[in-house]
Amino acid sequence: STMKKSNAGFDYENQVKTRLRMPDREEWHAVLTIRMHTQIVGTHKDQVLTIELTDESDPLFLHILKCTEADFIALKSEQGLMFDFQDFPCKLVDLLEQCPVLRKSIRTVDEGESEKYSCTMLMGYSEQSTFSIVEANRFKLLTHLSLQFSEADDKAAKHYLANKLQEFKADNSQLKQRLENVEDKLSLQLGISDKLKAELRTEKEDSERLADSIKLDAQRQFNELKQQMLQEMERQSAEHTQEKNRMQNKLQEQIEELSGKLADVVEKKEELEGKVLKLEASERELQAKVQRQDHEIELRQNELNLLRSTNKNLDTTKYSQEKSLVELRVKCETMEKQLQDKESLVRNTNSLYEASKQQCVQLEETISILKGNLAKVEERAEASAQETKKANEKVIELQADLKAAKQKVKLNEGVCVQQEQLIGQNKQATEELIRSLNDAKRETQHKDEEIKLCNSKIEELRTKLAESQKMLESNEQSTSCLDPRSDSLAEQSDEREGAEASCHFCSARPCVNGFNQEHANPALRHLSV
Repeated sequence: STMKKSNAGFDYENQVKTRLRMPDREEWHAVLTIRMHTQIVGTHKDQVLTIELTDESDPLFLHILKCTEADFIALKSEQGLMFDFQDFPCKLVDLLEQCPVLRKSIRTVDEGESEKYSCTMLMGYSEQSTFSIVEANRFKLLTHLSLQFSEADDKAAKHYLANKLQEFKADNSQLKQRLENVEDKLSLQLGISDKLKAELRTEKEDSERLADSIKLDAQRQFNELKQQMLQEMERQSAEHTQEKNRMQNKLQEQIEELSGKLADVVEKKEELEGKVLKLEASERELQAKVQRQDHEIELRQNELNLLRSTNKNLDTTKYSQEKSLVELRVKCETMEKQLQDKESLVRNTNSLYEASKQQCVQLEETISILKGNLAKVEERAEASAQETKKANEKVIELQADLKAAKQKVKLNEGVCVQQEQLIGQNKQATEELIRSLNDAKRETQHKDEEIKLCNSKIEELRTKLAESQKMLESNEQSTSCLDPRSDSLAEQSDEREGAEASCHFCSARPCVNGFNQEHANPALRHLSV
């Protein structure tokens, strides 16, 4: 839809779905194009609103309504319209926008609201037709506006068809011009695309060549790296074997050193166990002391809380007494003012003493009463002042006691902090001792495993020694059978061998806890001999 509103006039065009009716024919739906424009006609410059209804499918369908201000006044009184002639075009556009339109409307309308409103056109055999905008609610159809259109004459139809032909020709020329421009652009784009395809082809060939060269370089570098890795692996394997031999020798030396250190570790273990017991006893004593100090701190804290509560109570009593004192002072001042007023009255009445003796007597009595009350008030003020002095002295004493209690609490806190530091130091020492004990236990376990291995080796050597002795006895028996003369020599050799075997066996027995390969080698050497 298009709508233009300016100082020159009003112009609107849109397509509206309309229901058409004729007397001898069933109703049908058509999409009518509605055009509205205003123009000034005549010497009086009267404004005329022209409305045209056309059908794109029927070029001879043309209905026109020309509405002047006088016609609108008659229409307004006939249909009860609530706006003026100047607002009539805008209001008509609002109603049309609420009806189902073919093109996009100026304002957004809900689907339910657009279905309520519809346009109907009643045509007869005459040249007159009625265009209505109807709203459908749940009860009835409400006609908001009815306009009487007249069918266009030949002159208006020709003028309309000439304008449409001129518009079609202008659109055709524009489309031809656009087609030529598009063809020119297409030819340019095709040439550019051919160039780009050729460039793309050359780029692909270059990229393939470059990829082949990169693959060859990568393969060559891979082979070189492979050879370098093989050489490096051989070198590292050689270094690994050397390092392995060196570590084995070093491990053998460490085993020998640890066998000597085992005894020292056992002694240190016993000493550390004694120290641990002592430290545990001292830790228990310190914990007991800490508990006692905590109990004392709690007692001091309770005392401090009691002193604070008493101090608060004294402050409240002091405040109440000061308040009562202020009230009494205010009363005294008021009484003094009253007394001054009475004295002024007495002075004034003395001049009239002779005329008012009875009034003077009454005034003297009231003065004596007020003086008595004033004396009582002064006595009460003195008593309250003494009580406030006593309360201030008690507050000062309590403040001194509170300062002393705070100093005691600070001393106790300092002592507690020192004791906590000592406890922390003792805990650190015990943790270090426990850590050293755990290390010693691990070392003793390692040494026990080594001792078990040595015992197993000793058992194997014992079995081998027994087998060698049996072999010697069998050899002696065979030699004694072959050479009777060598009995004396065999007996001497047996005695010597038995003595040497017993010496080696005795020398090997003390080394059960720290046996190594060096003690076993002489026995094997003797057996081989």
